[in-house]
Amino acid sequence: MTMAGVESVASGDLSTARERTELTLPSSFVRFRKGELLYRGGQPADALFNLITGVVKSYIAVQDGTQHIIAFSFPDDLVGLVLEGKHACSAEALTAVTAYRMPMVAINARLRSDPDLEFHLISQLSHELRQAQAHAFLLSRQRAITRIGLFLRMLETHQKTLRVASPEIYVPMKRSDIGAYVGISLEAVSRSFRTLVNRGAIAIRDRRYVEITDDALFDAAISDKRECRSEEEGR
Repeated sequence: MTMAGVESVASGDLSTARERTELTLPSSFVRFRKGELLYRGGQPADALFNLITGVVKSYIAVQDGTQHIIAFSFPDDLVGLVLEGKHACSAEALTAVTAYRMPMVAINARLRSDPDLEFHLISQLSHELRQAQAHAFLLSRQRAITRIGLFLRMLETHQKTLRVASPEIYVPMKRSDIGAYVGISLEAVSRSFRTLVNRGAIAIRDRRYVEITDDALFDAAISDKRECRSEEEGR
């Protein structure tokens, strides 16, 4: 796999410390403050970032000044979407972030002699494609509350893969960033969370921690069945 292969990699999961050690790529330890850019879309892509701590959002800037958020990345994710040698989107630290910065030159040199690294990067691409499919499915839902519910389930699933034992879901992003990711307004995001709380489906602590308190009520609240019936009756 040459640069063309690396260009497809966006954010994947280097799932264990052992795997990171096996890659043994030259890297440097870097820190980013909350709100600081890791890179800007259109800039030459000279490195990938393996997150150690913190959360990063990847987005495409729209002409009207808004952001189209395409991914949230967490510890152990590999960040650095590349297209024709340039970053295809911008990446910003949502929280304080630490990461290993891995030069693209070193990655490509290693790819020429190490098939194991090629396998790892293909695995990361597969992970990214699954994330993109989940995001596309979320955006295909019509009801705002359904999109919010699926978003919370995505965060919950991610925590389980990290073996986080807490019943609370960590939501580090702002409500406006959630709206930009699921494709609804800030008002619709707030209204959906409020509805889920009022129905006894979730409990919210400090806006950063959400617990699904009743799975049956939660699934019923975010179901698209009510909407489908309404559409059928209106035909």
